[in-house]
Amino acid sequence: MSQETVFSASEAVCDPDGRVWGFDNLCPAGNGVVPTAMAAHVTLTGAVTAARTGTIERNRK
Repeated sequence: MSQETVFSASEAVCDPDGRVWGFDNLCPAGNGVVPTAMAAHVTLTGAVTAARTGTIERNRK
């Protein structure tokens, strides 16, 4: 099972907001949660994905 972001727990580890299905406080962030192959700047993509997940979590509280 990959960490792709999908819409059900039977398909992947993370939900669309970057949280692991079934856990409110577990958020792997980086290139592993990008739902497609990347051919461009992968470091920047991972950083932006992590920042997005952090922003979602901060605004949830």
